[in-house]
Amino acid sequence: MRPLLLSKLIGSRALHSPPASLEPPPQPALRPARDDAGALVPDGTPALSVLDAVDPASFSRDHSQRAHWDAGVWHDGAERGLMRDGQWLPLYRDRGRWWAFAGGGAQLRHDGVWWMKERGIWLVIHDGRPWAWRSFQDWDAEGLFQPGTGTEMVYSKDFARVAMITPGDGAVVYDAVSGERLAEIPEDRMPARRRPRRPALEAETVNFDR
Repeated sequence: MRPLLLSKLIGSRALHSPPASLEPPPQPALRPARDDAGALVPDGTPALSVLDAVDPASFSRDHSQRAHWDAGVWHDGAERGLMRDGQWLPLYRDRGRWWAFAGGGAQLRHDGVWWMKERGIWLVIHDGRPWAWRSFQDWDAEGLFQPGTGTEMVYSKDFARVAMITPGDGAVVYDAVSGERLAEIPEDRMPARRRPRRPALEAETVNFDR
């Protein structure tokens, strides 16, 4: 598993989630019959993992009103489309924001990464999986948490390094810009984690016989 590097973020700072009120537009229903190489475009959409390599900021801009292919990207008004892993990935620009439709849902491009909403909470998509951005009291730092596995991606305060912490396997520390592997920390050498303290008992004696 690899960390989310700063090259995909906007500056060396914490991520900011999209506004809670945002909801996706309808998924574009139309698609071209053939891709830019002339092959038939199949039904269905690709997995979330394809989004790691998709950045709408790289799309060319034009003012042509006709539907057309341009450098491997389908243009049709506010709609765009790409072939990824043999599947059609539709995208749509709505009020200045880019939405993609992969993995059976909708994803929003915001703050340099893709996000998806689950149960009203925005999650970051990385390596095809949703991660929660959160503060880690244990490390006095911020980063990503994967609910399904408990894996943590903790950034140093200056965002120069990032530690991938896997329960039971310790941590691997990377350079947050280059991705260079800097160090490994075995599980038995990991710092003790903080745990909630038990509330202090009342000073008075409790009589359990009453």
